[in-house]
Amino acid sequence: MNTIDMNPKKALFSLFDTTWADSFARVLIDHGWKIIATNTTGIFLQEHHIPIIKLTDFLTFNENYGFSPTLHPAMEFNLTSDNPNKDRIDLVYVINYPLTKGNDVGGHTILALAAKGKRIPVFTIEDMEKVVGQISKNGDITPEFRRKLIKKAYAKVSGHFSTLATS
Repeated sequence: MNTIDMNPKKALFSLFDTTWADSFARVLIDHGWKIIATNTTGIFLQEHHIPIIKLTDFLTFNENYGFSPTLHPAMEFNLTSDNPNKDRIDLVYVINYPLTKGNDVGGHTILALAAKGKRIPVFTIEDMEKVVGQISKNGDITPEFRRKLIKKAYAKVSGHFSTLATS
């Protein structure tokens, strides 16, 4: 556990489906991680007594446009920079809302940036179970599993936009 770590790992949770999100967040916190959460996800986690950093506070972005600032310019730096900085985001857990509810550009962009930065991009409950299982056992995920998640994220993002282009 990173109990003395001055720069703990951070996970961004932005979820349409919050099933088991509190359990996943708790495992990460127990291993020294900090949880950053978008608006609705943050409310859910706080209701389950999970300490979070609101994404707006993390970004020091106080304007209210009625949606989460996942497309804020600082997100790209925090998800792709090789510099070990205090604002680095190491994992994104994004469950996008379905196309029937709109085009989740922000969620898909976050997944693409996490993949580009070789972070841990997760967009299914099943994969998040595997991630927290590996972190619980080894403190991190294997390089092979990280590569698999990155490939899956690119496939999801490209599939999403391909669907939009052909519909």
